[in-house]
Amino acid sequence: MFDFDGTICDTLNLFHRSFTAGCHEVGITKYDSLECFLGLFDNNLYESLAYDCIDESTIQKVQRLLGKELCGKLNNCSIFDGLTEVLCKLKQEGCLLYVITSSISSVVEEYLASRGLDMFSDVLGADSGTSKIDKIARVVKKNPKYTPYYVGDTVGDILEGNKAGCITVGVAWGWHGAEKLGNTDADIVSHEPLDLYDGISGIHR
Repeated sequence: MFDFDGTICDTLNLFHRSFTAGCHEVGITKYDSLECFLGLFDNNLYESLAYDCIDESTIQKVQRLLGKELCGKLNNCSIFDGLTEVLCKLKQEGCLLYVITSSISSVVEEYLASRGLDMFSDVLGADSGTSKIDKIARVVKKNPKYTPYYVGDTVGDILEGNKAGCITVGVAWGWHGAEKLGNTDADIVSHEPLDLYDGISGIHR
């Protein structure tokens, strides 16, 4: 199971702009700085917003506005070098691949289809539930014979993956970087896509 933003696709600048634009629509400006924005991903994004005393209806509005902002603009973002090859190799080895993301399912699905990455069994975005723990649990329950991995680029990804009982893999090329991920309980920290493939394959064997 893979996170999307910052793990598969280099979306940091677009996501930050789109998120803050959505926040501005509802009168929130506290996440304008990149530092404050990235701090939201020390936990689950939507839980972090709730901890900041933003009510549920406002969070849902931000979520919808984020989807509108991302739609049509995501095609300007690139998949990280080597990720396509890694995903194809994992698929060829018989791994089931899922995306578990805080972004919007349809936006991510459209992007992956445009890149010919049709190997994912499903994409579970924020519209499928805001808790990655719950979404991971649904995938695990559906596929009990498989060893679950969660691959992400933020502290929050690792926390949720661990809570869901996954082998967790942090990727250093994403939003939080190697140093910050090194201070988590990630089972593996991969510094480049080939490391990611070797790490997962090594445990899998």
